[in-house]
Amino acid sequence: AYFIQHSDIAAMPEKTSPTPARKPLKSRKSLRLLGDGNGDRFVNSGDFCAFRGTYLADPQSETFDPAFDLNQDGFINSADFRLFRQQNLKGIPHENDG
Repeated sequence: AYFIQHSDIAAMPEKTSPTPARKPLKSRKSLRLLGDGNGDRFVNSGDFCAFRGTYLADPQSETFDPAFDLNQDGFINSADFRLFRQQNLKGIPHENDG
């Protein structure tokens, strides 16, 4: 997520047309956990295998998967691995889970 500091707001150009309002989330299905590359709502061995396949890949190569550029710096490296490791074995329960 990106945050805008109050001091940055004054420097932003004015928009000529209004931004459409965002619709509220109707379901938790739209949530995505950091490190959950396959979208199954859990960070586990399946995600680790995919992460390993894209680790240190050139950002222009077909093996680069931006889902694993966890710090969004354009590279998948040890900084991303640290974040991935912190998320390992975490999950988001499904709506019908307890």
